[in-house]
Order: sequence, then C-alpha cells, then structure tokens
Amino acid sequence: GAWLKLFRDGSRGIRIDEPNDLFVVSDNDGGGGGGGSTRSEHDEDAALSRAKDSGNDFVRKKMYLAAAEAYLAGMRKAKMVPILLSNRSQAFASVGKWEDSLADAAASLVLRPADEKTWARYRRALEMSKKEAGNDLNTDSQESLRAVVGKALLSNEIDSYTTDNMPVPHGKDALRLKEEGNAHFGRKCYVEAIRAYTLALRARGETSRALLGNYSLCCLHYGANLDAVAASAASIRVFEEPKAICRLARGLMILGEPQLCCDVLATKRAVFEGNAISGERDELMNDAEVCVGFIGSDVLENIHSLSQRKLLSRWVGAIESFNAGPKGRGVRSKTDLAKGSVVLIEPPIALSETEGLKGERRDVLFSLDKDHYKDPSQAYLRQAIVTRSQRKSVLAKVVDNLYDGCNHRPVVSFDDLIPSLTSCSPLLPSYTDYSSEENVNLTSERISAIINVNSHGCGGLKETAERFTDGNSTCLFPATSMFNHSPRPTCSQSRIVGCFVVYLTVDVKSGDELTLCYHPNEEMVHRHWGF
Repeated sequence: GAWLKLFRDGSRGIRIDEPNDLFVVSDNDGGGGGGGSTRSEHDEDAALSRAKDSGNDFVRKKMYLAAAEAYLAGMRKAKMVPILLSNRSQAFASVGKWEDSLADAAASLVLRPADEKTWARYRRALEMSKKEAGNDLNTDSQESLRAVVGKALLSNEIDSYTTDNMPVPHGKDALRLKEEGNAHFGRKCYVEAIRAYTLALRARGETSRALLGNYSLCCLHYGANLDAVAASAASIRVFEEPKAICRLARGLMILGEPQLCCDVLATKRAVFEGNAISGERDELMNDAEVCVGFIGSDVLENIHSLSQRKLLSRWVGAIESFNAGPKGRGVRSKTDLAKGSVVLIEPPIALSETEGLKGERRDVLFSLDKDHYKDPSQAYLRQAIVTRSQRKSVLAKVVDNLYDGCNHRPVVSFDDLIPSLTSCSPLLPSYTDYSSEENVNLTSERISAIINVNSHGCGGLKETAERFTDGNSTCLFPATSMFNHSPRPTCSQSRIVGCFVVYLTVDVKSGDELTLCYHPNEEMVHRHWGF
C-alpha cells in the first residue's frame, strides 16, 4: 500500500511498498468548459466522500492537523464545484456585482488554486472592488481591503436569484444545469446564468461544502484563523449553512474584526431560524458586541469583564516594540497607563494539545524544555509548525521574526507578529500558493530553537459542541514573547478562552518598559534563558 510519511526534516512524502500500486490518473477538465461522464462524476463523489470520512475519523481522535490534511486533499479533488463557482464569478462580473464575483472566484481558488482563468477573474474583481470601496482611500490600504472583504462577506445577492418555491435539484441535475448556465451566458443572459450555476451548486456542492466547513473547524483548533475564514467563506458561497457562518464569525473575531463578525451574524440571521445552534449565534453576537466596545481604544481598564466572555478578539493597546539594548527587543508604553489597564489580547498563532499529566496545573508563563516537563505537546507543536510553515507564508514570516536563542532579529511591529484579516490576499488562505512573495525557509532545527525559547506552557483549546474550553497544551504567542523578563514585572497575564491577556500591575509612564515574569524561580530562569 501507499503510506503518507513525515520525514525528520519536516518534508512530506509517500512510501510505496508495492510498485504495482502506483498509477497515474488523467486530471483534465477541459479548462472549465465542457461536461463529464457519469463515471467521472461518480469517481469524484467517491473520492470526496472518502476524504471527508478520513478527516472525520481524525477529528474524533482530536488529531486536527491530520484531519485538515485529509480534508484539504479531498478539496483538491473537487472538479465540478470550483468550475461552477468560477463561471458564476464571471457572470457576476458581467452584471457589475464585483463583490460577489470576488467571493466566488476566491471560493473557487480555495478548492483549485492553480487555475489561471479563475486567477484572472479574481484579480479583476479585486481591482474593481477596491475602486468601488476606496473612494478617497488609498486602494492598497488596510482600511480599503477590509471594506472589500466586508462587502463580499455581507452580500446576500445570491438570494435574489433563487426562490423558496424552486424545486430542490438532485446531484444528477448538476451537469445539465451547468450546461444551461453556459448557454445562458453565451446569450448574455447573465441573470439566468447565475441562477443556473447556483442551482447546480445546490445539486452537487454538498460534500465540497462539508469539506470546506470541516477544514475551517480544524484550522480554528490549531490557530490557522486566516485559513478558517477563507474556507468557511468559500463554504458559504456553495451553500449557506449555520455552522459555517458561526465558524466564519469566530475566525473574524479572533482576527480582530468584531464589528464585521456582528454584521455577518446580523445579515445571515435568517439562516439560523429554527436551527439548533441559534443559541451559539446569540452568544457570538454578544461577545462580539462587547469587543466592539474596546477595539480602537488605547486603554482597556477592566479585565474582569473579559473573563465573562466565551471568545475574545485580537487587540493591541498603546504599546510598541523597541530595541532594549543588551536584552534585545522589548515592549514599552506609548502613553501613561494606570494599573489594571489591559495592553494586549493575543490568540495563539499555533498550538498543540496533549492530555498532559493528570491533575497538573501549569503556573509558568513560558514552557520549559524536555528536561523539566515531560508533556510531549512541545514536540507536537514543533512538528505542526514544521509541516504548516512549508506552505503557509504568513505563519513562516511570523515565526521567522522570533528570537531563536542565537540570532537576534530586528524590531518589528505588532502587526507583523499577530495576523490580521489583511495579512494575506482577501478571502484566500495563507498558503504560498496564493502569495507572490517568496516563502521564508525555516529549518526544523531553527523552529525547534524558536519554540524552546518562545513557546508557552498553559491551558489549551478543546471544542465541545462548537465551544472552546481549557485543556493542556503548548502554544506560540509571538507578541507576548516580545515582553522581557523581570523578577519585579510591570505586567501580569491571564489565559482567557485561549487568548493571552496582558495587563498592568503598576502605573507606568510613557516610554516605560513593560515586563513579565517568565518563572518565579530565578535560578530556573537563568538556567533556561541565560539571564
């Protein structure tokens, strides 16, 4: 048989025990036109279902990175759905609905990243969307890109092309509906084309939608929030479903977009009517509304209100990183701040869970090496980052900014340490497949050193009925890692629903360095960190 392998250097491959098991299958869909045989449709459906079942098995074992790989492999086998999305993108462009054209092209690329025709449609839709959203804004600014993404996510345009009394199409109708859409498009009947493509997606898109939704769930588990947003947004373009909307909202919240989270949940409210998870939507909306109150503020004074929340949003207060001399980089205040002020809320960029030692509660900020703690979650985290950083450009760039114990790194802003909604191309994953920048080459040895110096041993994230609760894990919080150690720190930290919340324990003046205590035992600090 064929066995997927993860080699010592972090690369992936396939071991073939029997050469006769290896064969090549032609994968030519004719560039998005044409049809396909019933046999090829059956083979595609079977491959997608096998990938879904495989991923579900890994999820039941709480092996979320492995599950994501299985779902992703299935997503790449989809043929009909990405073609329908790409064709509908072109139809929306033809009637000037650029936000819908962008959303459909992005969803198609999430499934099929190598299609040049869809890339051309995506780029044109993005350019036109930025022009429409920009007005007097710089079209390359983060504000303009947020406006573009928000408009695409909030569109309900598809609903106007379908009605409740339309018959529900069956899978066997998808090819016919696709050909009808192509015929309408050829006659420049774009509204009819959009309707036909939408019905074809309903007929054929269920398994692809499920793969996208399940993949986004796994991404939320191990901190890949940009990928979670891209996958859940793509899932919704195939067919709106409450769980996918909640996962999209959760990803937006974690990335520091509570207002957009509120807007999405309000716009899609009708989807939740009579659904069992409508209560989860209400809880998400409540948490998002609370976070809206402090996003954009320089000071957040009441940490106790945060402890009542089930989900928090990334947030950076009036602080900045700076060159702290012999100590390397550090964090300082940009204004006078009072004791109790919250200065940072940071979700993990990567995490790994284990059951840990029964009854163990870790009271240290930074995790120690294998000579001090036997929990294997640090090794699992290293393996996860090695695997993910090979193709995820945003993760690789953030990790590359961290100190590895030998090579000092330049001062960087917190925006370079905590991913935001605009850290990669709008509505696309953070993979190198979707970036024109050259990926950072991180060796497994350097990743090991970075994790040894910067990882945090603390409660992790587990999910029950779509809710996250504490468990044992090792996590990577790049921004928190910028705070230097002091036995008399100016700050302390709390772990609230997976995020690190850093707050002041004393009054500080503008320009004062902000510090944390890595461990209460100074001998342990000297032995592990060398100071």
